[in-house]
Amino acid sequence: METYIKPPRTGIEAFELMPEGTLCQLINDVLVMSPAPTTPHARAQNKIFITLYDFVEQMEKGEVFCAPVDVYINNANQGLVN
Repeated sequence: METYIKPPRTGIEAFELMPEGTLCQLINDVLVMSPAPTTPHARAQNKIFITLYDFVEQMEKGEVFCAPVDVYINNANQGLVN
């Protein structure tokens, strides 16, 4: 009996096959590869993260995560991000 790999049929199936840490996004069912951030971008990101993290911790309003963290937004949960 032959073994074969079922090809992905949707963007999310293709996204889920990507190795952990692959810099890509799924936008309108299309995989968009992301370049690594530049050093100035990383510095700005650090400042924003620290400020936001400190504020959220002080106000006890939830959690703040530094990327990468997978986020799935669809019609069922879209209202949760407003």
